Amino acid sequence: MKSAFILSSTPITYGLISPANSKEDLFSRSRQKVKSDARALFCFWAHRELGYGQRELARRLGISQPGVAYYVIKGEAISKSNNYQIKD
Repeated sequence: MKSAFILSSTPITYGLISPANSKEDLFSRSRQKVKSDARALFCFWAHRELGYGQRELARRLGISQPGVAYYVIKGEAISKSNNYQIKD
């Protein structure tokens, strides 16, 4: 199950969201910066590194496909500026 792997290994690792409520925070529609950044990293890694389609991510997150495209770009910038990587 790819989504369980992603949820257990991405934004939580970097302290962006707490493990106690991470799934709820990631899938919430909150506009708080830390939650938005976590969703952006999630979308970037899921799309670019793991090969998920933007429409599938949009459906799972309850947002539009253009919203996912925005998050992918934002997540890439966050990842590069902070030197974040997915560990194998």
